[in-house]
Amino acid sequence: MASQVDVTLPPDNERPSKAEFRAQFATISAEITALQRSLNAAFREGFDRDIEQTVREIVDLNRAHGGITVTGGAVAQSSIGTSYVKLTAFDADGGESRNVTESNSNDRLTVLVGGLYQVKFNASFSGSASTKFTLSVHVNQAEPSNKVVTARALGTGGDIGAVASAGQLRLVENDQVELFVKADGASKSVTVEEAHLNVYRIDD
Repeated sequence: MASQVDVTLPPDNERPSKAEFRAQFATISAEITALQRSLNAAFREGFDRDIEQTVREIVDLNRAHGGITVTGGAVAQSSIGTSYVKLTAFDADGGESRNVTESNSNDRLTVLVGGLYQVKFNASFSGSASTKFTLSVHVNQAEPSNKVVTARALGTGGDIGAVASAGQLRLVENDQVELFVKADGASKSVTVEEAHLNVYRIDD
């Protein structure tokens, strides 16, 4: 902004009038006010931008999601009875995780940020005939009070059962999320062909 202040006032060897001084002071005051407004606007814009960036970074720090899968599984898991055992069929990590340690080799997800999580799984499997299989999400090898569980009974002729379940669990840092299975009889086996186990942090 070009200044409108008359730098030639007062002229050499001349006495300016009061009106000229008042006009000059008014011009200076107006320009100072305009400059202050401009600086304040620039500061507010920068401050708002910094706050927005900080909030975004905080949100990113607390975002969490991850999963493990099995595709085309053909390995039977045997010795399944009426007590829960860990399902050991997973063979791949989800690959797009954040603040969640995916470990298909250990058939588990470990959350690195506490909070309220959406936990869900789906599976298609074959197994011992005329058997009901129950699948349940476990946290730290225990079934939580807020169960994420479902069941499917297989018939007598080589059925492939499909199940799915979802729910909300409050987890803390380093909680381990796994999928467990049990049957309604002793010495049963199950072959998981397709499955996903996923966690998503949805709130603090």
